Amino acid sequence: MNRRNFIVNFLLWILSFFYGYKLGHWERQSLTPIEDSNGKEKPEKIEALSEKLSDTDEDIKNRGINIKYPPAPLIGAKVDGVADDTNAIRAAFELAEKNKTKIIIPGISVITGEIEVKVPMVIEGIGSGSGYGDNDLKDYRQISGFLVKGTGKKRVLTRRKHRKNPLSSQDDPISVALNIQAENVVLKDFTVFLDFDKKDNSPRNYGAKWDIGIFVGCRTHFYAHNVHVLGYFRQAGFYFDVTHATNLPRFKDLNGNLYDNTNNVSGGDGCTLVKCFTRGAKWGIHVAGVLPGGNGTYYDEELGKRVPDWRGAFGFSDFSMYSCSIYGTDHHSNFRRNSASGDYLTDSAGGSMFIDARANNANKSVQGIRFFSCRFASIEPYRVKLDQANRVMFYGCHIEKRSSIKAKNPNGSTVKFDNTDTYGLITCTTNTNNLYASGMTGNLSKEFIPSSVQFDNFAPIGDSDGASTTRRMNANGFGAVSGELDLRSADESSAVRFLHGASAAALLDNKGLKFLETLKNPTVASTSGDLTISSASDSFIRFRSGTDSIAYFDNTAFKPTKDNSINLGSSSQRFKQLYTSTGIINTSDRNAKRDIKPITDKVLDAWSKVEYSEFRFKDAVKEKGNKARIHFGIIAQEIDEVFKSHGLNALDYGILCYDEWDDQYEEIIEKKTIIDKETGEEKIVDVPAGRMRKVVSGGSMYSIRPDECLMLESALIRRTQKQLQDRISEIEGRK
Repeated sequence: MNRRNFIVNFLLWILSFFYGYKLGHWERQSLTPIEDSNGKEKPEKIEALSEKLSDTDEDIKNRGINIKYPPAPLIGAKVDGVADDTNAIRAAFELAEKNKTKIIIPGISVITGEIEVKVPMVIEGIGSGSGYGDNDLKDYRQISGFLVKGTGKKRVLTRRKHRKNPLSSQDDPISVALNIQAENVVLKDFTVFLDFDKKDNSPRNYGAKWDIGIFVGCRTHFYAHNVHVLGYFRQAGFYFDVTHATNLPRFKDLNGNLYDNTNNVSGGDGCTLVKCFTRGAKWGIHVAGVLPGGNGTYYDEELGKRVPDWRGAFGFSDFSMYSCSIYGTDHHSNFRRNSASGDYLTDSAGGSMFIDARANNANKSVQGIRFFSCRFASIEPYRVKLDQANRVMFYGCHIEKRSSIKAKNPNGSTVKFDNTDTYGLITCTTNTNNLYASGMTGNLSKEFIPSSVQFDNFAPIGDSDGASTTRRMNANGFGAVSGELDLRSADESSAVRFLHGASAAALLDNKGLKFLETLKNPTVASTSGDLTISSASDSFIRFRSGTDSIAYFDNTAFKPTKDNSINLGSSSQRFKQLYTSTGIINTSDRNAKRDIKPITDKVLDAWSKVEYSEFRFKDAVKEKGNKARIHFGIIAQEIDEVFKSHGLNALDYGILCYDEWDDQYEEIIEKKTIIDKETGEEKIVDVPAGRMRKVVSGGSMYSIRPDECLMLESALIRRTQKQLQDRISEIEGRK
């Protein structure tokens, strides 16, 4: 066997022995003995030892590549937090890619250049570090990972801007410390720390010049566990690109070769962060998609031609975070990186997290994003900024402005932490929808959430504003645990609104319950037992038409609101019978009358010709047959006819009435069985049939005022009596 190979493998065995690698199970083998110069047997052949060392080499590759003690012929990184390990780490990563194994980082490695991850792999440290609080960046103790120094080399890695032709500007080049360009990459237990002078408290001390800590280039199922990204990165701690497309090539690596595009040709679904911590970057997390504009064709630099603009169409669904702490810049000097412009929709300042990416779905936005027991905190203008995002859910999260910090703006003025210089806990645009929070702490202001956003905030903690919601709660029913069920609006001037589907049916405001136009012919009914309508003691029960008060009940009478203004029934809608304990009282005050004069003989002569009749009502005969009773009275048409024969119009007098009316209709309501979209259960609902039915036929009717007829009859009797008395007196006078 080649002596050189034996020496290399022997050294490898020594390294593996001292640094804990499994050497394998050694057993004495039956080998052909060899003798030394004294004729004594040696226990094993050198070739056998070489084979065992080769097995150890294979075992190391299976367990992973330790960047400090890689297999020969690589030279290991120093991992001392001082020496530049960039080239050694790149070489170790290339070997891990070749052998399809993981990377182990046993300490702190300084890097001054970009580290690429181009195949699925696990990158694992021995611990992230410790430090959490107001001075966490200055006092932070890193255990393993990368200490990023110097100035990062910038190159174009995104396609956010729309390009019409080669003259259109590309995205700005960016520098990234750890560049993830493969699916299913796993990062565990280490820190990416951007170097800065911890003794320099000046507000502009941002340290080494790098844009992004960890860049994920539109790749699926990226996973980070207990990974810290700390330091004043100019753009983001974690940056998730959502601008790739199925018809575009990947960008080129540092060697000029295109990144792999075999398995995932477009999107970034299923990325997950667990127990991660960011602080110092402009944005702790930035999910960045295509900027507005385009959607026609797109000129690509790599292809050198225009193609259909499908950038970001795959989306970024199912992004999840668990128990993470995401901060903004929150500089150790307590100065903000940027002042607030005052317009939360256009401000370029930073904060904890910014999600803005579109997808090819009905909402044209990334969706299905979930956060569990996470903290979003920053003294910067924003905490959570949402633009093109749908179905964003916060469960038991804590979002805070850190207003107890005596923060200052770059010009030295004090940050007030009110709505003029701090944009609440969450901001949204009209491109955002379906925002859900449960058990969220913080004081939520809806000033930065457009009314078009369907937002639910359930069980808020310590938040007087957040108990409100801009949309309905979907449930089969609501009930109180005990006692009353409290259903309330925000204040006295805000109504409680009741809806049928999307249509408002009624509202309860500070003036009462109102049925709205969409609810036609509303009904107040009891399905069993009495229906009680009650007012407070010594108060009215009032009836209105529109805003006009018509009538009311008090504790003594039913009264019209305006005197002498409304009728009880009509000619086509009559009461059947009126029961009273005393007679009807009519107004007879002289002050209420005019043109007072005696009844003329012409009228009385006409009235004398009106005959009394007995009769039975047709509807009574139809209902009761021969049992229908006989009534006595006057035929209205006869009054009209007799008066006409005397040259009079009976309708000029109050004794006779004549009314006409048209057909009256109502909408037919039918029962219909439907499937509830939310519960999947069948239910029966009332729906308009789209047809009308006649409820009153048009017609006409004569009627009389019996009291006036009797008055006229009395006047006729009085005249007749007087005439008889006069005649008697005349006869007696002749005697």
